[in-house]
Amino acid sequence: MCQKRNSVYHNPYEKDFRIDHCMRNKVGDLRCRGYSTKACCCGHHRYPETIVCIGPRGNPAYEFNTLIKIPRKKRFYKKDSKGFYYIPEVSKEVR
Repeated sequence: MCQKRNSVYHNPYEKDFRIDHCMRNKVGDLRCRGYSTKACCCGHHRYPETIVCIGPRGNPAYEFNTLIKIPRKKRFYKKDSKGFYYIPEVSKEVR
């Protein structure tokens, strides 16, 4: 888990999308196993780690670690008053 908010390109050669540095290997492993990941955040010691995956054949998005369904197709994360992102369905209580 990162001490601060920092991100790197998931694939530095293609510069496709940015990801928390500490999540790069985990998301890369999931993608190699065939999971369709759409977003992730390590939580930065404030919220639980989350990885948003899209289900097969049009099934709703879900959070990989908890298997909680997320009823949105985009904008999975909300921003708290200090600028940290979280998923309301997974983070019921702000720490």
